[in-house]
Amino acid sequence: MSTQSPCTSNLGTDFGTLQYMEAMDIQKHLHRAVVHGDVGRFLMILEHPPTYTGGRKTLESSLQGIPVIKTDRGGDVTYHGPGQLVIYPIFPSGTEKIDVRKFVQHIEETIMQSLKDLGFSPYIGEEPGIWVSENGGKKVCSIGMAIDHGVSYHGVAINYSEVAVKGFQPIRPCGMDPSVMGSLGVSRDVLKDAVVKNFDKAFGKFSLISPSEAMSLFSYSAQA
Repeated sequence: MSTQSPCTSNLGTDFGTLQYMEAMDIQKHLHRAVVHGDVGRFLMILEHPPTYTGGRKTLESSLQGIPVIKTDRGGDVTYHGPGQLVIYPIFPSGTEKIDVRKFVQHIEETIMQSLKDLGFSPYIGEEPGIWVSENGGKKVCSIGMAIDHGVSYHGVAINYSEVAVKGFQPIRPCGMDPSVMGSLGVSRDVLKDAVVKNFDKAFGKFSLISPSEAMSLFSYSAQA
């Protein structure tokens, strides 16, 4: 772990696979730690077992009869599952007067640069999320964030394997036909390394710590 004080550090953890609600509980605690100034920024990296979630703009027509976990993030219904790298940036917005769209664009640009580094041609289309020109133009990254007390939570999900794409078939992801969804066809480690490198460039170096070290920040926060 970095020898820097947690309150001045950018920290990150690869949690492996976590149930959605467990990840939300951890995220809630880490969000509180960042709000209190106990941690500078925290980057959660993980995957979820097959899960459907709905954002604040979820339409009944998008659900196709599928039960979902309701959340307070932006966006419509989406799918999480194996073959998808999930990134939850728990970051201060940087200003007292929050320009949410500008902040989200900064996250989008960081992900897009990561995809460019891997040889893809990413773009923001008329519909939300990040698309790549390869294979006829497919959506490979879903984005749904929220900001509370000046700190972001929720985040982005990037399909690195075709395995993830199959999970979108029963729904209308973000109100669209599931056929728009695609994957990068790269390994998890290759994608993760590119993403972390670009978050380092965009927000300052992140020290990756173990899940147990990340959990210890909860008690650190409680003592503040």
